[in-house]
Amino acid sequence: MKKTKFILFAVVPLMLGIGGCVSTGDTGPEYLVTYHNSRNSLDWAGVYAGVIPSASGSGIEVRITLNLDYTFEMRYRYIDRNGEFLFTGTFVWDDTGGIITLDSGNRHSYYRVGENILIMLDSEGNRIIGNLEENYILRKEF
Repeated sequence: MKKTKFILFAVVPLMLGIGGCVSTGDTGPEYLVTYHNSRNSLDWAGVYAGVIPSASGSGIEVRITLNLDYTFEMRYRYIDRNGEFLFTGTFVWDDTGGIITLDSGNRHSYYRVGENILIMLDSEGNRIIGNLEENYILRKEF
């Protein structure tokens, strides 16, 4: 009998979706269970900056501003050249809530969002690996 009570107390809350790992946005019949991810758990809005490698120079200073209204501003400046490139547009989150796609019309960039960092991804949305992978991390300034 004690074993049956234990199973009921352990299994029933799981069946009802009660637990510390999920939160619900609504309690109506069509409520959606949302798992914690970068989008809903981190303070992701702000300015991120760093220097990424350049094939033909000393590097590229990158500065990205993510706004709460899902707009962004991205500035690229080659360290050893004059001129700056400015891209603006909107961004969307992927289904996991961990990766954003910056869309400036003719250009798409992918970033994994972490605690006070943006990790630049390749053109297919994969992590850049190798000797220089640490150079593709932008750090949050404010």
